[in-house]
Amino acid sequence: MNKLKAPVYTVALGDTIPKKDLMISNVNHNSLVYLDNEFTVEVQVQAFESKGEVSKILVTEAGKKIFDDQIQINSSAFVKNIPIKLKASRLGLQKYTIQLTPLKGEISERNNAQSIFIEVIDAKQKYCLLQLVHIQTLQL
Repeated sequence: MNKLKAPVYTVALGDTIPKKDLMISNVNHNSLVYLDNEFTVEVQVQAFESKGEVSKILVTEAGKKIFDDQIQINSSAFVKNIPIKLKASRLGLQKYTIQLTPLKGEISERNNAQSIFIEVIDAKQKYCLLQLVHIQTLQL
């Protein structure tokens, strides 16, 4: 093993200054839903160094807007879970795109959108519940 006869110093490089950023950090959803049923998609939005800013969340299906709402960012390290109720109106594998409108001066807009895929099936079944009641008469 070679031994170096001089001291070795390490220097950490990088920028630790927080930057303005808005992102979709997580999306929770079922992968399978039934036709004509409502289902919930939960979107976790995070924002850094954006206190006082306003953004809009938009959900589209096949290019058509199906949900939108405003998001008021009220802290420097902002996290909010947004439950979104949607209705399964078409059969098959459906693509839903969730987007956040970018903030002015935001460091990256790539994390402002996410697509999810949900399978919509038609599995309605009819059931018949029948209760038989036996009546016995007593003769006195």
